[in-house]
Amino acid sequence: MYMSNTDCKHTYQDADAPSRVLYKVDGKTLDKIVSLRLRPQDKIGFIKVDIDGSEAVLFEGGEKTLKEHKPLLFIEYSPFLILKAGRNPKKYFQMLNSEFFIFWYTGNGLKQVSNKDFNRINEIVKNGITDFLLSYSPLLS
Repeated sequence: MYMSNTDCKHTYQDADAPSRVLYKVDGKTLDKIVSLRLRPQDKIGFIKVDIDGSEAVLFEGGEKTLKEHKPLLFIEYSPFLILKAGRNPKKYFQMLNSEFFIFWYTGNGLKQVSNKDFNRINEIVKNGITDFLLSYSPLLS
């Protein structure tokens, strides 16, 4: 995903197309979508996020919704894609730690991680992708 020069537009390239095909897609913030779609009595309990390194944009445009609903979030984490989106992976990870309890499945079960785990996680993930579960409250005792 490459951000275009216009507000809330993203440009996508279809890798399977025979020639270079670009699509401009209007973007909406999470807060805008919620204001348009949810009824006042509705509650958001879970959000799955897969936006190729642009997860920080979700948090910037979803602050009201996230604070009000406090859903569990299942997000991808890729230092490579975060850099490609023009963000600093360490600052992003620190922001997540300041707002959420972060849980990571390591193969030995779900483990809560913090800023001290940043280097180890990045060494393991490298240019790949992993997933985090974010919670506003502790899930493990």
